[in-house]
Amino acid sequence: MRNKIGLVLCMIGLLGIIAIPYYIKTNQINEENIQQEIVENTQINLYQFDQNNISRIEIKDERALILQKQDERWVDSEYADLDYQKLAVEEIINTISSLESTQVIYEVLDQKKYGIDDTARIITLYDADNNNYTLRLGNATLDKSGVYLGTHLDETLYVVKSQVVQTLFQTRDDLIEKQVERPLEDNWQDIQVIKKNEPIIHIQKSQQAGYKDYETWVLEGFFKQTHELHTEDTQDIINQILKFEKDKFVGKKENLVQYGLDDPQLTLILNNKWAIKFGIKENEWVYFMTSDDPYIYKMLEEKIDVMRHIKPITLIRKQVYIPDYSKLNQVVLSHPEGTLVLEYKKEVGPLIKLIQDNICIEAVLQNPEIEEKQERKAEITISYHFEEGDAKTIELIPYDNQFYILRSEGIIEFAVGKQQVMSMLNTLNETIKTSSQ
Repeated sequence: MRNKIGLVLCMIGLLGIIAIPYYIKTNQINEENIQQEIVENTQINLYQFDQNNISRIEIKDERALILQKQDERWVDSEYADLDYQKLAVEEIINTISSLESTQVIYEVLDQKKYGIDDTARIITLYDADNNNYTLRLGNATLDKSGVYLGTHLDETLYVVKSQVVQTLFQTRDDLIEKQVERPLEDNWQDIQVIKKNEPIIHIQKSQQAGYKDYETWVLEGFFKQTHELHTEDTQDIINQILKFEKDKFVGKKENLVQYGLDDPQLTLILNNKWAIKFGIKENEWVYFMTSDDPYIYKMLEEKIDVMRHIKPITLIRKQVYIPDYSKLNQVVLSHPEGTLVLEYKKEVGPLIKLIQDNICIEAVLQNPEIEEKQERKAEITISYHFEEGDAKTIELIPYDNQFYILRSEGIIEFAVGKQQVMSMLNTLNETIKTSSQ
């Protein structure tokens, strides 16, 4: 037994003797590697080409991007119809052409420890004569103030200021043209907002002069009658459309089912021609495509919030009726306490305006068809009579403590606030009583 233990100890000792020189040798190699690197704090211009003569850019990391200059446009070798921001692409060239080191590291044996390996971003510029210049982007320095760069010329590495090279890390998503092409705003005559499984919201330019704050747009088809839309609120919708952007590039219009674009959640159509369709969400992004672009993109979902949450009842003019005063003869108001006849003249104009401003739509009835079938007697009737003999009648039918059912031209669809009507009647009676004293 003692002999076996002695043999084992002897073998361990021999292994130790062999391992010690190996450990020393390994350390010596590392020290030599470190000693061979020469670090200088010096300023060197990294780029010597004519930046105005660059005709091609290749960017390679996880995905390759090759841009060729054609006239004044940068063309993607893979997606020929994809538009790029000219200034953004040329900013990469300008950045590279002005690169200046803050530190130079000579005789680097292992560039991987500086982040310059097979996964590093590589940017190559070509001029018209196919001369090229390659830049390899590595890790940030420990204090994050600089970034290690290498070129194709030798094993020398350079440190440049971090803020200077941020442009060089831009992706295809950063470089593509962000603006979504669409008809010019001044030419918009028709806007359709189509939400999946909901009635179409059809907004049209008004063909006649509207009333104050409702001058420009009308809503067609959503309700049983045409309604003027609040100009400023409608403009908010238009402004959101104008802010639509191509935040991220996806690819060609293929596999639409994958992105929910075969059956869009939301579609916008301008002038019955141009369309933009929104598919499914992915985190904070939503897929979309337009009728005149061959590619699919992603947009931040928050950019379509206004479109997704449009409520026509909040956009329409709430005043049920505004008469044409130039043709008005009289207004007859019947209510439980009697009938009031107002012959139109300048003195009673404010009273008629008091009526029109307080007979206002407040809600949409849930089941108007049921209410239409029931023969309910109106509690309040307002009739506008005109010089040519025609008339407009508005009826308010009791519903509950909060609302009257509105019947206008035999159509039932909305509810009118009861408290506002009662307040109007009180003010009207007090005004007339005071003026008669």
